[in-house]
Amino acid sequence: MAFFLLSLSLWSLVVYALWTTVFGNPLHQCVVRATPEELLRAEQIAMEGRDPVNDMEVAFVRRFSRLTLLEFGAFLLEVGLLFYLVVMNRMFWLSLGLLLKNLLVLLFSAVFARTAFAGSLFQGLRQLPAWYLWLDRSSALVTAVGLFLIFLAVNNIRLW
Repeated sequence: MAFFLLSLSLWSLVVYALWTTVFGNPLHQCVVRATPEELLRAEQIAMEGRDPVNDMEVAFVRRFSRLTLLEFGAFLLEVGLLFYLVVMNRMFWLSLGLLLKNLLVLLFSAVFARTAFAGSLFQGLRQLPAWYLWLDRSSALVTAVGLFLIFLAVNNIRLW
């Protein structure tokens, strides 16, 4: 059962990382697709703690919250699996490299967020620089390739 969960988790993370590589970060896409008034209302809901008053506000807040949980859950699952693989000495160097990459990207993002999101969270997300979006997609691609190789090794699949 543990083997099945490991394989399923790895494959799910590969698919999610590829999705992020091709289509961009889902949180960023959610904010970019929103209208300025939706973002203003969402900012008021977040900062003032008021309840959404119409279906548009409810839909945006619900979608943004779910995507935030998805991102956080995927990150925790990835870090947990990589830590497990390092401890179990499975694809040690690749697992350790991906784990360190994730921690470095997290540290860099935290430092960057202090300056980028000084004003509005949603406007900060909407106006991320192109180089940062490229870095996010590149990181997702490295994750997808690395986790795919680990998936193949864990399942004893040889492509060549």
